[in-house]
Amino acid sequence: AIEAEEARKAKEQIIRRKKLERDIEGSVPVLDPDVRQKLRDLREPITYFGEGPYERRLRLRQILARKVERGDTLPLASTATTHQPPTMERTRFFTEGTEALKQARLDIAGYSLIKAKSRIRQQQEEQKNLLNMTRAERDKVRSDMATTLKQYVNTASQVGGERPLSCVKVSPDGGYSLVSSWDQFIRLFTIPECDKAEDHVAVYGGHSNRVTGVAWHPNAMKTQSPDALNFVSCSSDKSVKLWSLRSKEPLQTLGGHTGAINKCVFHPSGNYVASSAQDATWRLWDVTAGREAYSLLEQEGHSAPVYGIDFQIDGSLVATSDISGICRVWDTRHGRCIQVLEGHTKQVIGLCFSPNGWLLCTGGDDNLLRLWDIRRQKPLKTITAHSQLVSCIAFEPTKGNFFASASYDKTVSLWDSTTFELIKTLKGHDNKVMGVDVSPKNNSIVSCAFDRTLKLWENRQTDDHVDLDDLLLNPGNIATDDDVSMGSGSGKGDGDLDSLPELDD
Repeated sequence: AIEAEEARKAKEQIIRRKKLERDIEGSVPVLDPDVRQKLRDLREPITYFGEGPYERRLRLRQILARKVERGDTLPLASTATTHQPPTMERTRFFTEGTEALKQARLDIAGYSLIKAKSRIRQQQEEQKNLLNMTRAERDKVRSDMATTLKQYVNTASQVGGERPLSCVKVSPDGGYSLVSSWDQFIRLFTIPECDKAEDHVAVYGGHSNRVTGVAWHPNAMKTQSPDALNFVSCSSDKSVKLWSLRSKEPLQTLGGHTGAINKCVFHPSGNYVASSAQDATWRLWDVTAGREAYSLLEQEGHSAPVYGIDFQIDGSLVATSDISGICRVWDTRHGRCIQVLEGHTKQVIGLCFSPNGWLLCTGGDDNLLRLWDIRRQKPLKTITAHSQLVSCIAFEPTKGNFFASASYDKTVSLWDSTTFELIKTLKGHDNKVMGVDVSPKNNSIVSCAFDRTLKLWENRQTDDHVDLDDLLLNPGNIATDDDVSMGSGSGKGDGDLDSLPELDD
């Protein structure tokens, strides 16, 4: 208990210092010559071996924050400096966009409004059914979901590449998993067998450096033709590639980033792709079928390399995170940053929107998961989730009833999206887990790791699949403890999953 209290106080001190550093940001010079002069005035080393301008300015900011924390007054700027830019009146700065970008924003607005209207109507119906349920019935729903997830075990494992695996994504139909590797290849595996797909090209190669991310088209394996665009990949070779399922060669290669690309994601409409990169920008690409793909937007705003990126389910918002610990939420309909989410003390790697449209989960190098309510613009919960960096987050894709977090501590954790309680920790990887995703078909979970393996996790303890969405929409299907016969001949006396009606997948 004493160690836990000391750890809590240490984290609080780090958070206070980070906030203090942000508060004194205006007192820290911007230009490198001024930063060096300030360090000289403070009798601090002007530079360290291998230290660049960004790291030097960050060190100066930390030194000034410690002085303020001790009660010292900030030293005045040196009168010898001649590099301070002239004082200018603060004005809002806009960059005029292209006509194509304007049309894309109009298309996104039209699409997102229809999707949001449908989503809100369905959520209102679900909320009405929840209000008509008794407390025992609501508890039964959550209990059954937790019972199902607690029975998840590793049912299949496959070597996914010759080098560490960086990302895994389950197809929209739940029948395939796409895995990217540092060996420059992308591989397609079947679910639940975890075998190489024989009905499509099993291995895709075209990148000249490690592949860092992949993403499925929203209609891939459904209505999308196998010869059309089905998935996208990004790499440290600074390129984004578009792929069909029938060819080993990419349909098109997109270039523009000046740094390694970290992640890529499809817009819910399937007409646009977003990518985040080490050049501290994220880009929006037009990949509409029937014409050549091209870059619509290069968005600045982060002061450090951008890593995590994800679209909200309606497509109206996109969230990004960087290695300085800052997350930003952008409105894709007009291009402005509408929220800055501060709270992480180290780099934020994992980031994911819930299908409910308003819950955002972030995780990073401070081992924390932070849940944000973007409607109220405030954090809901902070969870000390893992003992090492949180690398990836994935919500259950239909309603977001639970979510999974992958970590460098070699585990995948499953969490309740309502209570934010830990349900189960999946152990089996021999090295840090790099990616995780949840299947929309039966909630099976796929993970990939630095140990080069792809693993499938499923509930094999029962033949009945508990469909939480069906229970919320049809509360009459729920059997409470009072409804369960305790007789020896019923076969349902334990109140287990057999007490629920058999539901189709």
